[in-house]
Order: sequence, then C-alpha cells, then structure tokens
Amino acid sequence: MRVNGQEYMEEGNNILHVGCSADDNYIHHAAVMICSLLESNTSVRICLHLLFESLKEQNVEFLRNLAGRYGTEMVFHKVDAVKLEGVRFRKVRPLSSAAYYRLLLSSILTDVDKVLYLDVDTAVLGDISPLFRLDMDGYALAAVKDVVPCFDDHRMSLSIPYDKDYFCSAVMLINLEYWREHDAEARLIEFAKRDRIVYCHDQDALNYVFKGQWFALPPKWNRFHMDYIPSSEFRDYKDKFEYYHRPVIVHFSGYKPSYRCFGIRFEDVYEKYLELSGCQPVSIVKVPLSDRLAPVRTYLFRKALKKAGLYRPYLYMRLYLRHKLGRI
Repeated sequence: MRVNGQEYMEEGNNILHVGCSADDNYIHHAAVMICSLLESNTSVRICLHLLFESLKEQNVEFLRNLAGRYGTEMVFHKVDAVKLEGVRFRKVRPLSSAAYYRLLLSSILTDVDKVLYLDVDTAVLGDISPLFRLDMDGYALAAVKDVVPCFDDHRMSLSIPYDKDYFCSAVMLINLEYWREHDAEARLIEFAKRDRIVYCHDQDALNYVFKGQWFALPPKWNRFHMDYIPSSEFRDYKDKFEYYHRPVIVHFSGYKPSYRCFGIRFEDVYEKYLELSGCQPVSIVKVPLSDRLAPVRTYLFRKALKKAGLYRPYLYMRLYLRHKLGRI
C-alpha cells in the first residue's frame, strides 16, 4: 500500500495503525510515546504514521530505527501545509501548526479505516487492542472527556448543549471511513479558519464538527499526569481505581522534562522510556527553586482541601474573585 509515495503494510492481518504529529522540538516526547507504545504492545502488529512539516534527517532516522528495533514500520507523511494556511491560533500559549495536522488524517491515510491518534506527550502503559475492537459504526471517533471543564462562552462558541461533554483530542480512536463519508476534513478546516476566539485549537474544531458523534471512553485511556478528576465524574469505583492506579495511556500535558520539577506524577515512567529509547539526554534548563517545587505545592494544597471537603468551594471562590477583579 502506498501513501505519500511511501509503502506501508496492508491494514489486514490485525495490523493496528497508530498516528502522531511532531517537529524537532518534540523528539524527546515522541521517543517516549513510541518506545512505551511498542514495549507495552509486543503481541500485536503496529504500523506507525508520523505527520510532519519539517523534521531533521537525524531525527527521522532515530525514530525510524527506534520503531525498527521492535520490528515495527514507521511511515513519515509530509503534510501539505497549504491546506492549513489561515487556521487560527490563540494569543496566550499558542501551539504550533502541528496541532492541526490530525485534521488531515482522512486524506493522508487514504486506505486506512481506523487509526489511533496519540499526542506525542503521552506514554502507553497497556494494551491498546481493545480500542480497535470497538464498534465505531455511527461514530466519528472515540475519546475521553476533557478534565478541564468548558466555561459557558467556550461551550456556546462550539454550540455544545449544556448536558453534553467536551472531549480531549490527545487520544482519539478515529473512524476515518466515517470522516471521508461525511466530508469531515473540509468541515474541520473551515471551522479552524473561522474568525473566532480560539480556546483549544484543533480540539475546538473536532468538538464543534463531531458534537454528539463521539464515543466516550473511560478516563483510564487518557490519564492526565497532574490533574485530578472529582469522584462524582467516575461511573463507579473501578473506573476511579483504574484511572489513578492502572491507566492505559498517561498524558504529560504541559510537562517540560528540561525543568526537572519536583513531584511530577509518572516522571519515573517518562524517564524510563526516554532512556530505553536511546534518545539524547534532555538539556537541563535552570529555573528558580520555587518553580521546581510548584507541582508539590499544588498537589499538597489540593490534597488538603479535598480532605477537608473544601476543594469545590475553593474553586467557586477563586472564580468569584477573578470575576470581581475583572480577570474573566
């Protein structure tokens, strides 16, 4: 099978297709994700697809050799950046255009019907094959509800009903056949280029186009490494236990290994797979001790409030004060 001038394995024979996007700034993250994925899924055949616009040859060879160590093929797809000209970015903490590459998957992987898309700042700790056995008929994708709730202005900008959820696009099992049948790529790009307040880049486009058309996965499939879900958000105690103690995929959202902060959850997992991958060591950046201790302070503060039953009142009061100060 040939895509973008490159050959890759046929989708039959139980091959699981996994996609990601990266540039030269995210090679350490990509190494951890790929190494952890292949270490945790030795009993299945995987074909990896990496979307990129610019990538140094040495990084291409490193990632290809890393996948090759596990007998896994890695296909590099150079994105047609012209399609994404005019997409919008938020003013505060804007992401690179790589955030939008996933919107093009249905036209890049033309002969693949189902792909697991993973942000490179994830680590896979378990078997991903159950996802591929889901019946996705009538669904555009399967994902986990985002841990960060939408404010009303955000929800209204996406026309999401009050009783519906907003999903995180870092981990998605995508029904590419559905995307092609419903001309999803054109609709996603059209929304991404709209003159609007940008909250979450590609994630907003995906939630707008596919509202009511996504399959909700248990939280263990996208475990945010430093975010805590209230007990009321879990269906039962088993879901809560698996999220905190047996997650399948850990999401290192906003994690900067070069900062060497204290108290980072799953940092030992990240470092384990980074070393195992053979990636070059992370160059350490000097930051103030107070910044390195920030995760510990945040964790202890939240823990104390939850023990006292004051966490939700605290969130309400913080929002109230921000409103009074004109910050929202």
